[in-house]
Amino acid sequence: MRSLRVLSALLFATFALAGCMKVEMNLTVNGEQDTINGSMIFAMDKAVLTMNGKSPEEAFAGTANEIKELPKGSRSEVYDDGKFYGRRIIFENMTFEEFNRAEPGAPRFTHQDGKYTFGMDADMSNADLGPQSAVIKPILDTIELKIAVTFPGKVIERDNLAELSGNTVSWKLKMGSAHKLNAVAEEPATFQWLLVAGVGGLFGILVVVGIVVLAIRLNRRPKQPAEPIGTPVEGPVV
Repeated sequence: MRSLRVLSALLFATFALAGCMKVEMNLTVNGEQDTINGSMIFAMDKAVLTMNGKSPEEAFAGTANEIKELPKGSRSEVYDDGKFYGRRIIFENMTFEEFNRAEPGAPRFTHQDGKYTFGMDADMSNADLGPQSAVIKPILDTIELKIAVTFPGKVIERDNLAELSGNTVSWKLKMGSAHKLNAVAEEPATFQWLLVAGVGGLFGILVVVGIVVLAIRLNRRPKQPAEPIGTPVEGPVV
């Protein structure tokens, strides 16, 4: 499969217009299986697609052929939000290995030493954009790329353009930017919480057992004989 960065640029080779494209990527890392779920959207403004008298489907057909062959764990469907028309690539439990098969610079995930790392090189200065490369590259500077990655654990590192909300890191940058995206997150603290819960549960059990034992001991203590009621007082007999 071609690099998704290059694929998005090819849309401009098809339409040769700027400011009318929607490029978004929203991914979630499954920490239990090291897989990716989410989607990527490549779409054009319907007003642009229909300028030559064709329907959005007909105008986009040539570009749609570029994404017919997708790797295992992904599929493509029509995207239509009323204003933009294009394709949505859906990732369903796609392994890191499969996701990372794109050419260098494309989005990549790694899981090593208890950390998840996301990286992407947005610099397309050396990308193969075909014979219209000289025309396309300046146009890329006008197009905004939106990316969001949600990790299973706490984010501990991110680049200077990244925004953080909970465990989600997001970027908004121009496709012609030479920026390198980077984010690192820890593994989820599942083990630690289980340990705390286990210790807490054990402590609770011990407390209950202790109370029961104390009650038994108190119940078994020998009772002090009570003084008889109405005992006659000894005195001189009259």
